[in-house]
Amino acid sequence: MSQDIGWSFPPVFERDTRVSRMHSGLGNLAKCMKIMLATQPGERNQQAGYGSDLSGLAFDSLSYELLEEAEQTIDSSISSYEPRIGIHDIQVTPDPQVDGKLIVQVEYSNKEGEGAVTQIPLNIHSSLPVEF
Repeated sequence: MSQDIGWSFPPVFERDTRVSRMHSGLGNLAKCMKIMLATQPGERNQQAGYGSDLSGLAFDSLSYELLEEAEQTIDSSISSYEPRIGIHDIQVTPDPQVDGKLIVQVEYSNKEGEGAVTQIPLNIHSSLPVEF
């Protein structure tokens, strides 16, 4: 599982060892998903398509179609740019506490078959849609 090791985000360096803090396994995959959902296509020069164009949904009225489109966009992004993740289910629901906020729940597994469910708060009305 050495390929599932990555820097923490935001990067944090240990003062005494001067080494960056690392994440691995399912926790690293969850962080990578959050970063991908917060990245707009075109932001990265070397991978122009990387990211998820969820900001296009920001001005749409909340509807079943919007939730379905968000699920499809997330599924397409993860399938295209995160080959380490096998998606089992994606559910997008409105947050009953905050207007304009959606809760994304992704049930997934890694290539080793370890499974997890990650909840990602997604604010489609803010400039950084994903909370870290």
